[in-house]
Amino acid sequence: MGHIKRKALYRLACCVLLFISAMGALAQEHDPVGAQDERLAALIHQRMLEAKVPALSVSVTIAGARERFVYGFADVAGKKANALDEVYELGSMSKAFTGLVLQSLMREGKLRQEDDIATYLPDMRLSYKGKPITLTVADFLYHTSGLPFSTLARLETPMPGIAVAQQLRDENLLFAPGTQFYYASANYDVLGAVIEKVTGKTFAEAIAERITLPLGMSSTVAASGDVTIANKANGYKLGFGKPVLFSAPLARNHVPAAYIHSTLPDMEIWIDAWLRRNAVPATLRDAMDNSWRGNSDVPFTADNRILYASGWFIDQNQGPYISHGGQNPNFSSCIALRPEQQIGIVALANMNSNLILQLCADIDNYLRINKYADGAGDAIAASDTLFTYLALLLCCLVAAVVVRVAYRLYRATVRSAGKQRRLRLRVRDYAITLAVPVFVAAVLCAAPGVFSPGLDWRFILLWGPSSVLAVPIGIVLLAFVLTLNHQIKRILLHSKERGDE
Repeated sequence: MGHIKRKALYRLACCVLLFISAMGALAQEHDPVGAQDERLAALIHQRMLEAKVPALSVSVTIAGARERFVYGFADVAGKKANALDEVYELGSMSKAFTGLVLQSLMREGKLRQEDDIATYLPDMRLSYKGKPITLTVADFLYHTSGLPFSTLARLETPMPGIAVAQQLRDENLLFAPGTQFYYASANYDVLGAVIEKVTGKTFAEAIAERITLPLGMSSTVAASGDVTIANKANGYKLGFGKPVLFSAPLARNHVPAAYIHSTLPDMEIWIDAWLRRNAVPATLRDAMDNSWRGNSDVPFTADNRILYASGWFIDQNQGPYISHGGQNPNFSSCIALRPEQQIGIVALANMNSNLILQLCADIDNYLRINKYADGAGDAIAASDTLFTYLALLLCCLVAAVVVRVAYRLYRATVRSAGKQRRLRLRVRDYAITLAVPVFVAAVLCAAPGVFSPGLDWRFILLWGPSSVLAVPIGIVLLAFVLTLNHQIKRILLHSKERGDE
């Protein structure tokens, strides 16, 4: 009897174990969320390491379910860990805010896309082929104005008391307005000035009144460098292979195109508003619909697949896929939305990197087709590597020439026949030794403008990696020591020919 009971208990135990195993296998087969999250986290962390960004905050929303990935340090030196309430610059993702305010004003009948920009900014005088030309609000909204890229360097330079229209006055356009697409951040700075003119408020007040307050985005502000923002992450740029703390100027006139600040939770509110319009205040709903209507007259791509809307790129062949990236000298970001699948992705980083611009697309590909591109390259990191090696090469060359100069000087002061030979440099020798590096420095200063009109070293030093400055300094130093070496060699040779040896 006892044997039978033990046998029954044994069978029952086996059944329980088999049931548990089966349930475990079923869970593994049909509930891969945990494993998927680990792979997604691995992708995000991999991109963070490749980009070398100090801090990265990512949010992925799928049909209301949300996953957050918050890594790194908001302050590297202070060892301050990245947190949800960390504030980041949005870069060109700010344009969607500017576009939405503009669309809300159009909905209220306060302006129209076809209006002459001079109606609101009478000082805005632009020309094409040397002749004055009329531009519409739409030309700036859809990047078809013809403003050159070089206008960015002007507008991101703080000029207190100088209006956008004055900064752009008499600018010569690249093409006839409305005929081509050419992305220029200055377009949205112009629209920011229009918003201020129409509303009678500052741009920051208009953003707060029409977007952030109605949506409850309490940590999102439009701010320039004269405003202190609590919990703002330190910005960095790449230099000699590692992040270097860098404080970039934030010009007031450039806020509409690049300087809206936000946190990851607030950007999740922003995503939810676009994906679920029913929860959005009625005053914004129509404006949001219009914000996603791209310009099919002048598309971003020739095949009409990708259009530019009000601060958004609209890819019509992907269901649609709506996105935008953001780059400032020391911050980068991206956002991507798939309204039909209710997918929203946003990434915020405190260093400029092309890999962060592509991160939303990588995550989207992973979610849709379970794969993403390996071995992604970063042009900024590549340029930093190039400048680092050039700087090392120049250092070696300068050191070699300095050793050669020191050797010549030593030989020039060696005692010979009981007398000490002295090297005498005349005024002309000093003048030549200094004139050559000064000339080289002048050529280097002018070089950016020769290759790209309007470009200067201030812009290069602002946007380039920290290592870029070492290269022109190294070239000037090399020119100096080479000239000095040549002068010493010439004087010694001349002295030898006179029989002074």
